[in-house]
Amino acid sequence: EQDRKQQPLDSTSKTYLCYFYHSRDSFRIPDLEAVCTLLNIPLEYDLTTFDPKHPFLVVRLPSDEACKQIAERAVLVKGLFEVWGEGTSYDDLYSKLRSKPVSEVEQYLDGTSTFRVTVDAFGRSYSMPDQKRIMDSFHDVIPWKGKVQLKNPTHNFWVIEDISTHAAVDELPKRVFFCREICSTVKKGGRALVDKFSLKKRTYLGTTSMASEWALIIANQALALPNKIMYDPYVGTGSLLIPSSYFGSFCLGSDIDPVTVTGNIRKSKKPQDTSKINEKEEIDTKNLSKRQIRKLKNKRNFKNAEKFKCEGGVVKNFEQYNIKDRLWDLVVMDCSPSGSPLRFPSSGLFHGIIADPPYGVRAGARKIGMKQKSILKAERTKQEQTEQESNAEAAVEAPITGEADKHFPQCVPYPVTEVLKDLLDLAARSLEMKGRLVYWLPTTEDYKDDDLPRHPCLRILANSEQFITSRMRRRLVTMEKIKEWNYAEHGNLEGEVLGQLGTPAHANIGDYVFKRNIYEEEEEEQQEKK
Repeated sequence: EQDRKQQPLDSTSKTYLCYFYHSRDSFRIPDLEAVCTLLNIPLEYDLTTFDPKHPFLVVRLPSDEACKQIAERAVLVKGLFEVWGEGTSYDDLYSKLRSKPVSEVEQYLDGTSTFRVTVDAFGRSYSMPDQKRIMDSFHDVIPWKGKVQLKNPTHNFWVIEDISTHAAVDELPKRVFFCREICSTVKKGGRALVDKFSLKKRTYLGTTSMASEWALIIANQALALPNKIMYDPYVGTGSLLIPSSYFGSFCLGSDIDPVTVTGNIRKSKKPQDTSKINEKEEIDTKNLSKRQIRKLKNKRNFKNAEKFKCEGGVVKNFEQYNIKDRLWDLVVMDCSPSGSPLRFPSSGLFHGIIADPPYGVRAGARKIGMKQKSILKAERTKQEQTEQESNAEAAVEAPITGEADKHFPQCVPYPVTEVLKDLLDLAARSLEMKGRLVYWLPTTEDYKDDDLPRHPCLRILANSEQFITSRMRRRLVTMEKIKEWNYAEHGNLEGEVLGQLGTPAHANIGDYVFKRNIYEEEEEEQQEKK
């Protein structure tokens, strides 16, 4: 992020307070930057005054209209406010408001307009008498002339205190702002799309369907705009591509599993009897083992299995939001270099690649190949055929029918390190210049920067961490193509230039989650210490 050059602002720019939602701490600034980049809005801010644990960032933007455009697209921005004054205490704030030129504020304080004052504090909740006391303290500071109107006023002014989480009753604010509200995203704007694309309303789901909030953040990071081309090599149920299509991009998806793409689940060998299952009935777990509890819950969930079985599969999700015309196609294929049939022009094809690679927890990573037993069997069969042909007096060709010509390729395990290496190579070959790769990297508390996969044609723009459990993490990595790919220079890269040095934390993530194999001894040692 430090390498990125921000566009210069002219003298007409203003200072605004960006009020974030109090969640996804490390994703806030990357989301704001991505939105400003795709809307071509100049942005300036000072990180020295920003605390990631607090939802406030003072920024400079060109106009109020730019703020409204950002609110229409940003997912983690709660509101944008024009800063009239900022102080370390109320007395400091009063003095700065008194020194503010009247010409800058008189248009918002005339007698023809209505107004409302809202008191808000991060880390504290005020009673109505306390809020009124704070409001009254500004009567001698702000020369209001209009009338108070609580519903739909012309202007909404805010007094915002920045204290801290779980603040003591007598703890003083670190900063106090007096602002004019420009726009709010509560139940509207980019935030409203989280509910619009909620998985609870989705026609077709899978075990790896991505929550709508994350899918929207990824679409912003990938700079999804009308007439751009987005590609998801592990499309699953299409949850990552749907927001990009909604924003006007054309989308292509591929997956190695045809069952997931088409929406037809495999038939169970022994159909379950769900006639006596009541979804609302609580399960008595007092005298049951964990296995019996899990079995009962699975039977209950089987009644809702129709959500995971949908004729048409991924296409139905696009039809649900009337964006089927922006779905180019869905391809059943392997995305490893040896298995992908895609060929790209030298200048690239895609404007963005968005991906949630399989890493062996909810969905195992597989690629097309031959298992060792099959290789030995094929060699033995070939040798036998050679011996038979040499001893045969005449060879008679058997007619080839459609059934006899069918071939079902085998799948072999696909290590996570190879998945990520091939994903970056795919991005380097297929992205246009300045195109973006946005993907999830599963990891643990042992993550280090050397674990990141790298490529000479790509540079890292953002690396945000989400805490899943006390030991599990995943990181949203955004990369940008800065150099053209050519086979002579990048066709056979190996070693440190590709990152993932040593044994990265994500190398055995499946074993780590299920606590087996190489991590069993570590777990036993921890139990002995306890």
